[in-house]
Amino acid sequence: MAPLKLSLLGPLHVERDGQPISGPVYAKVLALLVFLAVESDRPHQRSALAALLWPDQSEDRARHSLRQALSTLRRAVDAGAQHPSITVTRNTVAFNRDGGHVVDVIELMSLLDASDRHD
Repeated sequence: MAPLKLSLLGPLHVERDGQPISGPVYAKVLALLVFLAVESDRPHQRSALAALLWPDQSEDRARHSLRQALSTLRRAVDAGAQHPSITVTRNTVAFNRDGGHVVDVIELMSLLDASDRHD
């Protein structure tokens, strides 16, 4: 299965194997994916993600919502994937930068950085 491709510049578009991801993917699930992809330089604490996405809920309820969002996200983008895009541990969640995934914003930032270093 091909790497995940995220187009964030312009309308959000997420695909795998040249096909848009399928299944019910809600706005907060997509927000979680985008945040993890753009902030992929480190793993993120589950408690911080829960508080970020569900600030008006109790900590227990927010963590439950995060678990549901992660389950939905993994089904939508990683079902049968050889290189999963999301790495989840008991305490952290991270976007797998080593999976060959393509994120247009990351590519643009890399090109801008290379341009800045060019004479």
